[in-house]
Amino acid sequence: MTTKDYIRTIKCHHWRRFDEKAWPWNPNEPAARNEYALNLIRDSIAFNSVHWLEDEQYA
Repeated sequence: MTTKDYIRTIKCHHWRRFDEKAWPWNPNEPAARNEYALNLIRDSIAFNSVHWLEDEQYA
């Protein structure tokens, strides 16, 4: 869905405007600027999620 389609849908269905960010922006988070960087981020997410059950903070 493009931004234009999204705005049209909101207006058509008379939805309330959402002026906040969908998620907080963190300048320390890496940006996937190419396929290699994207794969590194994917691997990091997959590896970290495997260890969540072992993490005392999330247990």
